[in-house]
Amino acid sequence: MLETRFIEDEPEKSIDIPFQDTPKYLQQKEKLDAFWGGHTSCHTGYQLFHHRMVKLQRPVTIAQLGCGGAYELLELKAFLDKHTITAKLIGIDANAANIAFATKNFTGTDVNWIVGEYDDVKWLNGQKPDIIFSSLYCHNFTSEQLIYHLHWLKENSQTGFFISDLKRNKFAYGLFKLYALFFVRNKILRKKTLDAIKNGFTKEEWKHLLNKAGIRRFKIKETFANRLLIYVKQDKDNL
Repeated sequence: MLETRFIEDEPEKSIDIPFQDTPKYLQQKEKLDAFWGGHTSCHTGYQLFHHRMVKLQRPVTIAQLGCGGAYELLELKAFLDKHTITAKLIGIDANAANIAFATKNFTGTDVNWIVGEYDDVKWLNGQKPDIIFSSLYCHNFTSEQLIYHLHWLKENSQTGFFISDLKRNKFAYGLFKLYALFFVRNKILRKKTLDAIKNGFTKEEWKHLLNKAGIRRFKIKETFANRLLIYVKQDKDNL
């Protein structure tokens, strides 16, 4: 079990969450994600690009793909405020219900919200973001889709990009399955999280697919709670 990715052999059917149930689902997902290291992994990503943000000496533009309820963007905003970095933020999600919740969840800051698939996005004034990132997003892709996605990220980020996602791991799958029996009552959230582990890419698979996408300079870090952080910086400075 889990030697190969389930999604490669049998494409996963999307689970539709009723529009009115989206806020509750996103709130529950946020608590689970925060507990299992989602914010920690993304925070590492912000730190890896901190020097680049400062070096720009202008407002940095940062876009998140699959922004959901915008909890990671809130964490990012706190990081930027702490380091006195001015930024323009973009939240992108194909689910209109997620964006509707995010606009209410993220108050007090101007964010450009976009509903749609990532590769259909038209950047404002044709200006590509400096940094693009995602969390728990890429496990939904087949290998060929991910190669295309990685190439798109390279072409559409001026400074670089990073990805935080779960890796496929038997022990993590079994541990979360046991944890979910007692602590995750939402059946959809339970299934989606187990599928995310089951469909995740291993470190070696990431290396192979990054190379297939024509990306030779990258780093992959192991982070808390079965996460991998993949980051790519565009110029020839040390990673």
